[in-house]
Amino acid sequence: MPLTEGHSGYSSYSSIETLDRQYAQPIGKRVLLFIRTNPNIYLAGGVEAILKASHASPPMSTAAVVADEETTESSSTNNTTTKSSSSDPFAFLGSGDDDTKGEVAGEGQKKGPNIGRFLKKVTRSAETKIRQGMTHLAIRADGGKSPDWFVIGLYSSDGNVISMTDSIPMPLDETQQFNGLRFSVPLALPGRVDANEQITIKLWARSGAALLQSRHFLVGEVPLSVNQLRSAAMPNFMTLTLQSNQVADGKLFVCVTPDLKFPALCGPGWSLADPDVNVAYNGNLYHYPLDQSYGLTFPAAPTASWLIGTERTVESCVVLPISAAFAKLAAAAGRISMKHADALSLRVHAARHDSTIGDYVDCSFNVGHVQMSSPQAGATFCSASWQRPDAIFEVDLMEPTRVPTTPSTDVRSSLSCRFFPNPVKEGILPAILQAYGGNMPSSGFCLGNLRMQISVSKHPMIENQMGQEFETWIGLVSLDSLLAKQQTEPDTNTPISMEIPVYSSLTHQEMAKVFMSFTLKLKKGPAIPVVSSASGGLLSLMGLVPLCDWMQPALDVVHPNDNSDVLTRQQHQLATMGMFLTHGYIEQHCRNIRAVDVKALDDRASRYTLALTHDAEKIPSHEDRNPKPFRPSSSRKEVLLAGIPFNVHTASFSLQVHTQQTGAPQVTNHGVFSNVTCGAPSDHARDFGDIFPKPKDPGAQAIGLTCPIGSVSGGLRRLEAKRAELSKHVANLQVTLIMQVGNFFVAERQNKNTINHIPSRHNELQGLRWKVFEAVQSLHHVTWHCAIRRTSCFSQALGTAITSYLASLSDPLKFQSTWPELWAEHGYLLNFEGLLSAAGKELGMIEDASVGISMLRHVSVIIRSDDGQPDEGKIPVVASPYLKWVRLNAEHSGLAGTTPEYTVEIGVTPGYYEQRIPKALQNGVAVRLYPLLFEVGVDIRQWGANTGEKVKNRLTKSDSGENMDNVEQPSVSVLDDEDKDDEGITDDDVLVEMNYEAYNLLNKFAHLISPANSVSAAQKIHPLLEKLHQHIVTSAGKMNHEILDEAATLSQQLGGGAVVFCKSGKDRTAMHVTYKQAQYVNKFRTSHPSQMSGDGNGSPFDDNTISDATVIREYGTRLPICEKNVGQAKYAFNRLQVEFMPDALRPPMSTLAGFLKGGKVFSGGGIES
Repeated sequence: MPLTEGHSGYSSYSSIETLDRQYAQPIGKRVLLFIRTNPNIYLAGGVEAILKASHASPPMSTAAVVADEETTESSSTNNTTTKSSSSDPFAFLGSGDDDTKGEVAGEGQKKGPNIGRFLKKVTRSAETKIRQGMTHLAIRADGGKSPDWFVIGLYSSDGNVISMTDSIPMPLDETQQFNGLRFSVPLALPGRVDANEQITIKLWARSGAALLQSRHFLVGEVPLSVNQLRSAAMPNFMTLTLQSNQVADGKLFVCVTPDLKFPALCGPGWSLADPDVNVAYNGNLYHYPLDQSYGLTFPAAPTASWLIGTERTVESCVVLPISAAFAKLAAAAGRISMKHADALSLRVHAARHDSTIGDYVDCSFNVGHVQMSSPQAGATFCSASWQRPDAIFEVDLMEPTRVPTTPSTDVRSSLSCRFFPNPVKEGILPAILQAYGGNMPSSGFCLGNLRMQISVSKHPMIENQMGQEFETWIGLVSLDSLLAKQQTEPDTNTPISMEIPVYSSLTHQEMAKVFMSFTLKLKKGPAIPVVSSASGGLLSLMGLVPLCDWMQPALDVVHPNDNSDVLTRQQHQLATMGMFLTHGYIEQHCRNIRAVDVKALDDRASRYTLALTHDAEKIPSHEDRNPKPFRPSSSRKEVLLAGIPFNVHTASFSLQVHTQQTGAPQVTNHGVFSNVTCGAPSDHARDFGDIFPKPKDPGAQAIGLTCPIGSVSGGLRRLEAKRAELSKHVANLQVTLIMQVGNFFVAERQNKNTINHIPSRHNELQGLRWKVFEAVQSLHHVTWHCAIRRTSCFSQALGTAITSYLASLSDPLKFQSTWPELWAEHGYLLNFEGLLSAAGKELGMIEDASVGISMLRHVSVIIRSDDGQPDEGKIPVVASPYLKWVRLNAEHSGLAGTTPEYTVEIGVTPGYYEQRIPKALQNGVAVRLYPLLFEVGVDIRQWGANTGEKVKNRLTKSDSGENMDNVEQPSVSVLDDEDKDDEGITDDDVLVEMNYEAYNLLNKFAHLISPANSVSAAQKIHPLLEKLHQHIVTSAGKMNHEILDEAATLSQQLGGGAVVFCKSGKDRTAMHVTYKQAQYVNKFRTSHPSQMSGDGNGSPFDDNTISDATVIREYGTRLPICEKNVGQAKYAFNRLQVEFMPDALRPPMSTLAGFLKGGKVFSGGGIES
């Protein structure tokens, strides 16, 4: 018979899960059909046999029919949306000739000849023969190299597709033992289908030949009623006979289960961090969970038992409350820092010579002329400076200006200056006090001296004050004496006229008199605010220790002791040198940086808290920028959301064995494997570029905000390394300044000059002091940036850590064992598995994550029974069945520079507390977090970094004369250009260094949990960690994914939790977590060889880890997570990138976004790079 050919017209049909299909109403009412076949469905000759049979067999209800599809061949089980007839990829099955529709004559109408219909039939016949010829040609060209593929579809009574399984190949070798086909992905019958409707299960085959991969051929079908599936007790085991002309006695073995989307409370795959299914999804705060179930490889007896794995990814209900709690803590600390800095800024300004804040003296002086003791041929210049009583560096008041040497009646020829010295009541230089007999003046304060300098040219032709051809004469005026004299005058407004003698700095002889007049008035300006302590401020909260020695002003610094009696000699010396922060720097910092950052923290605290009680409008998840438990990776640049971790989900994989037996069927739970997946805990909003203004910025130069050690960029680990470098630079400059000042005073005293101040025109010492200013201000600038960056990174890491702890606390295999006692004693092991590359911006993300995660070592978690009492510090946990609130406190030890201890308290309902919280964790027992971070780059960027490092090493060898033949050159063109501002920055060594740090911590923990007797005295390597240690030792310059694999295994063995992250938490994270889930399934199989052997004799199964991971990646929850983040269900890889990934982490080619350009798919979309 000729083949019936047709076309579905559904060009958008895809095998990819979408959120619409996952969230199709009614939620949680599906019935799942897991299917495998008996060996009789083996199709000898494959699709070619169907084609041959179609020429010889008469038509029947299930005759071979071909479907010529334009798109992919299968769909996931959750394709539950209702489609029109054109939505069915094989909708034309059993339909008549479309061209004849409407052409049948009506009643009483006589049919006549139709030339058009005749020509169409002739054309169609010719097309069919050509197509058949091409089909046979394609199969012969393939030569039997490609297997045929089979897929099962579920169809409604009107022919619409409801759902489809995965496609699996038929073995090529006919002599190979064949036990039937097992479809991993079940069919899903949604709750919307009417119970009285008739449905059909259809088995399809397609050739693996390249030209026929989109054409499906019907093998057989089974009609069913919906009521037949729903009415029986579940799990229900059914054996269905396939109606087919192609195979004889074909059977479908079906295991029917209820919907597994929502596990029972406290059941497999459920976590304390899960939202309450009864109320959480009524509003817009949470998105529905994502799930997929799989029929996994199991025993030889196909009808006896079924191994069913269920993958779920659920948003965490504690992420937003934890972020809100920390935002409140950080905002309060920020306000303390703001108040402290504002007051300090005014105090620094009050100490200036031009400030009228607080008590000050309004001092004006005029210089009339200089009367020489002997005639001078050259020009005469006059300058003035203020010698502060509390600092050895003079303050310049008047630039050298030409002054007349004869009296003049021209007022314009006189020089004048006005300044406002502030009365100093403490910290007065010892030498100044000695002038007053060691006691304070009767006024109770000191004003210091006015230093007048006359510079006389030695040559009459020199008309400027520069150069060495000048003789210098010095005169001092006591401002305290002047003020006292002014106050005794009958009219205090009358200027005091004086002749100030000036002396040669070489001969100490009087050389001239300077005729001057003075007016001084003691005044009171706005009060100087009391500078509040920096204790409890943001730097204290974030544990940033002061890295420079004691100096003033103490901006954001709490010194261990402020009592000057116990200061060291160096601290005393620094205290005499005045302030090392300019008012200009502090003012611009407060106005342009600190105020902005503190306001951002306040906004976070208020908006996060508000989001917990007010439902925001419904927006597509990838476009939503409101604070919610789910933060899409596309929101990385949003400053408001910087405290919320990206894309956090609890990813669980539970296993159940469904056994058919006499009486009621048995369901046995076999545990659950949980991970938390997320994006990197990093402050993307602040980016990773240089945090300093451009070097040529005049404004930055004016206030001394130029970094003396070059560019400061990257993430926290690099920034804090630069901070330490700056601290050493400051210390070195301090020592140099102290030595140079000491040398200056020694030299002056050797020249018999009694001097207590550094002249304002001493360029060398004043220049060195300015360098200290720049270094100290740079150190403070970096420190503040680190503190703000820490607030974001720590907040993100904390939310994911608490989510992981609650997931472990919900696992019966853990909380019903001895692990809670060990957690209480040694801490909860939390293994972060990073997949970022040590290059470009991702290097900055690694550096952020490293510090944010390390701060978790100072976190303890306490589970408390909710007492129902209101408390302002309690942040509500919305829509949780058992969690009521969280509260976060930071406790300081009182020692300066120590990191505070953070305590997270979680309130649970009294019933759950008594029944489910282990006794070892009750009564206020605190469990300290024990975080680790293992990092391995697994993509083309890391390959480029590794290759570049190899080339650099080869070039080094080349310089020493070694052979450079066959050097593998890096191809920079394959790297995306996303990080142009950070291009070329790679640091492969940081991964090795971080992995060693994590290994050492893990080794210490292993010895605490499981002390080993036979440990090498030299290495102290725990026996469990020997393999991991070897992987790390040999990891330099390699993408050694085994490090993460082994670390994850060890963490699980030691009762820990796991957090997996990459840049966004959706692509590389998906590859890694699905591989771990597939490993979990394989370990379960291998641990039950007698029950689950492939031949029934106890021999183990083949390792199906890679094939299982591939199915999970294509049909599971990770693609919908991509859609939640960027609006498109594709992994952001292209074929070239996949070639450089480890085999265990390679995605199916059908799931790739393709080549990227500027972060977008060429054809449009929204896939991020």
